[in-house]
Amino acid sequence: MASSQDISFGFFTEDPDAGGQQSPRSPVRPTGKTHWDHEPNNGLGKGLGGQTVRSCLGNIGASVVDPSPRDKKKNTGRVTVPRDMPAIQVPNLPDGSMPKSTTTLKDSEPPSLHLALILNDRGDVRDEDMQHIRNHRWTFDGAAKLASPSRGFGFFTRCLLDLQRNVQLLEDGDPLEPSLARACRTFVHAQVREGQAGEMYHMLAHFISNSLLFPEWDAFLQVSFADQRASQESFLVPHLEQVWVRFCRFRSVVETIFDILDTSYAWRNRLPKVGELLREHMRRRCFDHPHVSKNVLFMQ
Repeated sequence: MASSQDISFGFFTEDPDAGGQQSPRSPVRPTGKTHWDHEPNNGLGKGLGGQTVRSCLGNIGASVVDPSPRDKKKNTGRVTVPRDMPAIQVPNLPDGSMPKSTTTLKDSEPPSLHLALILNDRGDVRDEDMQHIRNHRWTFDGAAKLASPSRGFGFFTRCLLDLQRNVQLLEDGDPLEPSLARACRTFVHAQVREGQAGEMYHMLAHFISNSLLFPEWDAFLQVSFADQRASQESFLVPHLEQVWVRFCRFRSVVETIFDILDTSYAWRNRLPKVGELLREHMRRRCFDHPHVSKNVLFMQ
């Protein structure tokens, strides 16, 4: 039987108060009047993305960023799946309907997609491109708004949607073509050079908070943990691997695309790095449940 550390999946489980991990040094708030006193509600905002970021921060760290209240390693190995393992099910939308499914893995690449990303195309988004984003199987709340500023943003948002699709449907290979991932990375770098680092961090947090991947993974894991065989390592671990391998591939690409935020924005504003933000969100959305903490494999 594996120990709890063997199946921790990268999540730290020790109690920091017990000496298992040193707490980060608390930042000191500058004395005197600062721009935060004049603009008390600017910063992370009060939306879902801002709450996701604040969940990674301490009380002092969150107050420095916003004084409002706190309301690559690539892993492409195949996983051995038991024959009786259910497929990852797609949950219904809040209104009870199924998500739209008009996108396939063989979508034709729009003209000048790479060029528009690399050159930060400021032209208007074409109607057919916007329609494609609205009807995409893995579209998320706010995707159309994120794509609306320019053609470059439209193609960048489309790549984020395709990334979700490929992570779920492709077992091997890169979730996003390397050349396309580099083009998206160049697009983010261009935005940061123009002084839009905060907007790109907000876009990252919004994407993570509203992505359809985490609800689908959570629904799959809840069924697995509710099964009467959930205490058996031979049953539970392969189910966890189905989700964890996908998450690792997803995280690798997102970290590559948004890597400049770690060095040019996150540390300066005491925000979590891209990888930390993803891991914390994964823990809260998929593993912060009573049936997980009470599972005998996790309690050992």
